[in-house]
Amino acid sequence: MQNKTNKPYKVEPSVIVFVFIILALLLGRTLGGIFPMPQIVRWLGLVLSAAGLGLGLLALKEFKRMRTFSKSKVASSNLVTTGIYGYTRNPVNLGFLLILIGLPFTGGSYWGIALMPMFIVAMNSLVIQPEETYLESKFKDEFTKYKSKVRRWI
Repeated sequence: MQNKTNKPYKVEPSVIVFVFIILALLLGRTLGGIFPMPQIVRWLGLVLSAAGLGLGLLALKEFKRMRTFSKSKVASSNLVTTGIYGYTRNPVNLGFLLILIGLPFTGGSYWGIALMPMFIVAMNSLVIQPEETYLESKFKDEFTKYKSKVRRWI
């Protein structure tokens, strides 16, 4: 049985990405696009969104394989460093970033790209840094070693 605990971040990552996606879509609707959107970019948006979803599914698969939990209200029982986590420490957040870019593309808007730097700053400060502090305190040298080998995003 896992110990119940609150993760160190105050805002769920899914809430942050949802807010940014809605903002990108609203900006696209109200302000429109500065440049015309070729149809190929709309298709690219579908590909990026699917890739983002795929990254999330790969992360969940690895959590299941390692018999640990990805839910924010449950303490991590294992440090997951294999599978997709061998390439990026934050595959779910990277997936969210691809979706943030991709969904507005499919709607004919470049606003997802315009909001990308603010999204990265928000995720780094509100989610990733507090979570890394938690993982360092829980897994100590194991996390420090992992962090030195695998990049935060890509």
